[in-house]
Amino acid sequence: MVDDQPEETYGNPQWILEEITFLRDVQGRTKWRKWATDHAGENRIVWVEQASTQLLALATSDLPAAETFLEKAKYRWCDPLMLPTMERLADYTPLRSEIIGWINLTYRYHPHNPQLKDRLRHLALQVQHGGEDELEPWARRLMHEWDFLYEDKTTWEEINNQFVL
Repeated sequence: MVDDQPEETYGNPQWILEEITFLRDVQGRTKWRKWATDHAGENRIVWVEQASTQLLALATSDLPAAETFLEKAKYRWCDPLMLPTMERLADYTPLRSEIIGWINLTYRYHPHNPQLKDRLRHLALQVQHGGEDELEPWARRLMHEWDFLYEDKTTWEEINNQFVL
């Protein structure tokens, strides 16, 4: 399972299990099997609610730790089920760049869902109105690349200049 599946064929098993369960603290086959046995009667809705509750509690008690956690978790949790949590976290200014990263990843994995696109746009605008200047430069760049947030007015000259060393 986690330890012996070739990544080239199946992807990274640890990442896949984290994506499914919204857990970041279970590592290795033995611990995953124990976790699966202990949580056999649950489903993803329970797991996302637990993850959301923990992340929101962390944001209210230790904002730097929440930012560090979200910096890593966003790569596994780019799931529309996390959208309500991200909407609530948008009130926390230090988390906004990571939320932009989450929006970017989530949209990339689910680009053909118009309802999701609208909600991601709304969340991005919420973050933007909270102070785009306070975002990390990488987050501002991501926002300006989204087709659902800005009209693309990039000229061919600007595109060519991006590739000049």
